[in-house]
Amino acid sequence: QLGAATYEYCITNFYESEAQSCQVCDDVTVTPGGYVNGYVTEFATGDPIEGAQVLMVATGDPYFFTTDVDGYYEGEVVAGTYDYVASATGYASETVVGVLIDFGTTVSQDFQLLHFPYPVGEVIATEINDNSVLVNWSGQGGGGGDGVDFDFEDGDMPAGMMLDDPTADWGVSDGFMKNTTAGANVWRSAYYDEEYTDYVFEVSMQRNAGSEGGSMGVYVRANDFLHLVPGDGSTGLVFTITATGSYWFGTLTDGDLPDWSGWLTSSAINTGLGEANVVTVEAEGTVVKFFINGVLTHTTVTSYPTGYCGVFTHESTVTSEVAWDYFTVVPNGKAMDYAVAEEIGLEKKGSFAECIQSYDSPGKVAQGVEYYVFNDVINNSTRETYIFEDFESQSNNVDIDIPGWLNVATVGNRVWRGKSYSGNLYAQATSYNSGEVNECYLITPVINLDDMSDPRLKFESAQAYWNHDGLAVYISTDFDGTDIEAATWVELSCNIAGEDDPNHAWVNSGVVSLAAYAGDAYIAFKFNGDSDGATTSYRLDNIEIYDGGAGIVGYNVYRGPCYGGAEDMVFQGFTLDETYTDNTWGTADWGVYKWAVEVVYDFNASAFAFSNCLDKDMETLVTVEVTTNSGDSPEGTDVIFTNVSEITDPPYIFEAELDASGIHSWTDFRKGTYDIYVHLNGFADINVSGVDIFDESYFEFMLIELLAPPVDLYVTPMGYATWGVGGVVPFEPFLETFNEGLPDTWTVVVGGSNAFTWTWITDDNGNTLDGTPFMFADSDAAGSGSTMDELLISPVIEFTENADMLYVEFDYIYQYISNEYFEVDVFDGDDWVNIFHSEADSGPFPWGPTIHEMIDVTEYANADFQVQFHYVSNGWNWYVAVDNVAVTEGESKYSDRMLEYYKVWHEYVFITDRDTTNYQYGDNGEVLVPGETYMAEVAAVYSTGISGKMQYEWTYYPCDSFPGPAQFYAENIEDTKDVLLTWATDPPPFDGVYLDFEDGMPADFITDGDRWSVYDGNLVMDGNSVANYGSAYYDMMFDDFVFEFEITRHESSGTIGNTLGCLVRSDGLHDVGTQNGYAFAITQNGSWWYAKYVNGTLTDWTGWLTSSAINSGLGNSNIVSIVAAGDDLDYYINGTLIHSITATDFAEGYCTV
Repeated sequence: QLGAATYEYCITNFYESEAQSCQVCDDVTVTPGGYVNGYVTEFATGDPIEGAQVLMVATGDPYFFTTDVDGYYEGEVVAGTYDYVASATGYASETVVGVLIDFGTTVSQDFQLLHFPYPVGEVIATEINDNSVLVNWSGQGGGGGDGVDFDFEDGDMPAGMMLDDPTADWGVSDGFMKNTTAGANVWRSAYYDEEYTDYVFEVSMQRNAGSEGGSMGVYVRANDFLHLVPGDGSTGLVFTITATGSYWFGTLTDGDLPDWSGWLTSSAINTGLGEANVVTVEAEGTVVKFFINGVLTHTTVTSYPTGYCGVFTHESTVTSEVAWDYFTVVPNGKAMDYAVAEEIGLEKKGSFAECIQSYDSPGKVAQGVEYYVFNDVINNSTRETYIFEDFESQSNNVDIDIPGWLNVATVGNRVWRGKSYSGNLYAQATSYNSGEVNECYLITPVINLDDMSDPRLKFESAQAYWNHDGLAVYISTDFDGTDIEAATWVELSCNIAGEDDPNHAWVNSGVVSLAAYAGDAYIAFKFNGDSDGATTSYRLDNIEIYDGGAGIVGYNVYRGPCYGGAEDMVFQGFTLDETYTDNTWGTADWGVYKWAVEVVYDFNASAFAFSNCLDKDMETLVTVEVTTNSGDSPEGTDVIFTNVSEITDPPYIFEAELDASGIHSWTDFRKGTYDIYVHLNGFADINVSGVDIFDESYFEFMLIELLAPPVDLYVTPMGYATWGVGGVVPFEPFLETFNEGLPDTWTVVVGGSNAFTWTWITDDNGNTLDGTPFMFADSDAAGSGSTMDELLISPVIEFTENADMLYVEFDYIYQYISNEYFEVDVFDGDDWVNIFHSEADSGPFPWGPTIHEMIDVTEYANADFQVQFHYVSNGWNWYVAVDNVAVTEGESKYSDRMLEYYKVWHEYVFITDRDTTNYQYGDNGEVLVPGETYMAEVAAVYSTGISGKMQYEWTYYPCDSFPGPAQFYAENIEDTKDVLLTWATDPPPFDGVYLDFEDGMPADFITDGDRWSVYDGNLVMDGNSVANYGSAYYDMMFDDFVFEFEITRHESSGTIGNTLGCLVRSDGLHDVGTQNGYAFAITQNGSWWYAKYVNGTLTDWTGWLTSSAINSGLGNSNIVSIVAAGDDLDYYINGTLIHSITATDFAEGYCTV
């Protein structure tokens, strides 16, 4: 027993003379090993399972073994500890872990596999009453009840299809229903004459002629043809597409579309004339969904409970043709978006018919032109498939040709052919138009019935245009595979589509037991027909021969949360039936529930099959109240509650736009967990996530005003900062009590015959309006023979245009005699508008009670709003007194928010408060170094808080950095008090260059051609319709500099989008193909870009960007400034920093325009 190691073995020949040959040696590595074997059998019968796989996994490569006819496997493996997995088709896998295989030992491991526990298919839960729910998983499959399925292949218009006038425009040809319209701007529609409630309705349609923008579509739950004539009484739900990729939806109400969606677009639409589009409609209760080529495009909630399903077309030109390939209605069908189906793991199938009709338990969903089912095959919840043929491998109108199958004509020439209907392939035999008598067989491959404990047959058949029974099914156990006539054929008893079944409706054969037969067997589908009166077309699909051996004991029923998993389900009961009544529904807590059915087999149980979801006491009362910290009205606030505890598409959303009360209630609010969003322009949004709303709830939110920061902050190179008031300046209530006299901002206009006018007084013979001084116009004091026409005018009251509401308020007393009046006017921005007029005593003589007036002047609010009090007396009369003049937003609209002052920062450090919109940096001791760049910041302080900061980066240059007058003189002009100031016009010499072009083209100024000239003090380049650059520069190179120029594209020439700009640190002219430098360009339409030229190649291009700093429009000038300091370059437009770079490519160069 050698240990695990590498050994050297040597051999030599040994002779009688005791001579020996030289040694021959070789190395060998001994690997420790063990042996494994065992049997894989059926758990129920002990029968061996041939072809089972045994997988063994340790740390190295896995080992696979396959069982033989006796179910036996064996092999050798490296010593170690292994996990086993045994599996076989149609069986549940079995796992054994931690099996030790020692070197040199043999380990036997047997497996007994259970038949795979197939679940049931569709489970439907229906609330019977408040106390019970019926759970049903029986009667699944079938053709959808009394639906219709027209493929227009027979060339006839289907019976029951209602066509609007002129009916001659409608026809069936080439397998299509068509409408050819010769009129302009007309609607044409057709519907099937049966009303449906819940269903899937699907059509395939295409526009073959006319405008691609013409409408075509479907309408459902309708009461008549679709004509869109307001007042004609027609109703329905209308969904429209065009061949250009557009669509719209609308609810037809009395011939009109009050909720028309407007034109929308969808990439799901196949565009172009002749391109087919499948439109699918799922109607379930009040919810109706519309799909385009399987993509969920629109969902609506409707009050229309039932109606017709129809199609329509509309054309604005004179000729069009629209064609429909098929027209299908499946009552109680379901539809689902592709993406959702794939996400939950549904298997895609090729046809609607295959999905909705093929199986006893088909968890089915329609997908436009493709379909899904939960399991490939389900038959009474269990199966072992030996033969399954759905003919999807065949071709339309081509004879059936499947390996192992026989397709033989024994009389005549017709055989079984592949046919396609609504996307489903099947086999069909017919004598229609054959001109002969026909007999043909479609025979399965051989099946060994002895391999099955309970062999069964199942298939589906359909007929079209029945006039004879022409299909029969046989079995033979002595057929040799070739000689049909010599074999013994026994007819099987099964359900076959016949006279009483609708055309095209698939009929399940039922389960046909083959237990009475043994050995090798064939199943034959025999068709007989005659073109003279026996022309029924027969169809076959989904032929299945399988073992139904494992038995079902019964069903366990569970209930749990709709969006939970198997672990959340609670056992409710066991039943032998295929329905179960949950009588504990009345005691269930509120929520959304689903039910699960588990199939209990002889030896194991299936996975859960889940039902639809039902609501239990899901509605409650929810109220929301919103206020603002500024006192502004919450009117217009959007409040949105989005349900995040239920997975629905679209999600449950409760939304409201608040009125001035700020309060809204939902009496039908759906319980659950919600994200809450509150929004009002000018205020910070409120977002709250994961709020549980399980009972009646009251939510209170306060919106915090977004205080506008200053705008247009700019700092000159000398450090002088200016800024503007940011955002919409809030209106501040105005009040004048006249307690301290008449303010200088008020104006009195004298218009009478003497100096008596509006006067400030403390009292009139002891009378006041509120115990304080007031304004008084006294005709009595003016005396006999006098007249008065006196105005008291307020200052301009700012920002009234930003008020939500606006009121003028004042107190007054007025004593009237005759031939006089007292009135109040406001200025609306253009003229004075009268808002109050009186020619009557306000109270008994001589004074009476104080009268308070409050007048709505919202419609007159403007930036120049004023109030004036006007007293006119055309003789000797009494007087009028006015006090406490106010302009407000109303009693409930007073706001505490006022702009108070500004805060200023330097290099992120607070410096000072300012009540003006300017500041000189350095006034508070800031040290400023020439050439250094600093950050300026300003924020606005309001009575309700402080705004965000406005920033501006600037570079300091003192005044001596810029050229000034060479000489300056001041002298007193003789014999006057005037002073004459005189300074030199030429600036002193400096290292840079200043060109104003007032004296013509400067010397040393280099241009790239004769397009350049100087005119009227401007350097001008004429484009001459040449599509390239023009450039010019002064013949002096600079390293660090400030380069500034003013540039304009004239109103009379050029394109607004063409570029103007410069190239700095350049090597000369721009458009030479080898230029170097940093380029910056703007346009007169508000765009700019930056790039770097290296040997004529443009790099680091920013792309086209925009800036509000640019003065847009032809004829408007812009000042471009570039500050270059070392490797840093800053670009400004009209004083606003636009772009900054750090680059080391070029240290000096020309400044080129």
